[in-house]
Amino acid sequence: MKNIFCLFILSTLMFSCGPEFLIDEQRQIDSDVWQYEDIKSFDVTISDVNVNYNLHLIVNHSTEYDYENVYMKIHTHFPTKEKREEQITIQLSDKRGNWQGKCNASSCKVKVYLLENFKFPESGNYKFLFEQFTRDAELRGIENIQLQLFKSEANS
Repeated sequence: MKNIFCLFILSTLMFSCGPEFLIDEQRQIDSDVWQYEDIKSFDVTISDVNVNYNLHLIVNHSTEYDYENVYMKIHTHFPTKEKREEQITIQLSDKRGNWQGKCNASSCKVKVYLLENFKFPESGNYKFLFEQFTRDAELRGIENIQLQLFKSEANS
């Protein structure tokens, strides 16, 4: 009986390990049509600037999506009210049309490693804004985006 209890404790510890998310939130795209003016916003408060963090974006899209990539603008608002803007391209399929990431019959999930092992320059409230920046004012087939922020294992 003692061995069973030890195995239970050990398995609980093994499977409960993983990143502690400061943010792990998803924003739906209404009717799978992402309009230019539909900016997806994520807020997070950073209190510890002495540790490294990882920032990941997960894009969920339909297998009926018409393109091999999606262009986005990312706006970062800092606690000091400073703002930065970057444009990124996310590859959703290869040149042959094979979807990247994890897919099922109707949708795919692609993880983008935006920043790895980085430190925030200051503590306070940050806002990350994502907007689609393709040629289509109504981009069809993107279902949702998810932002994950967590402490890096490099801190250990």
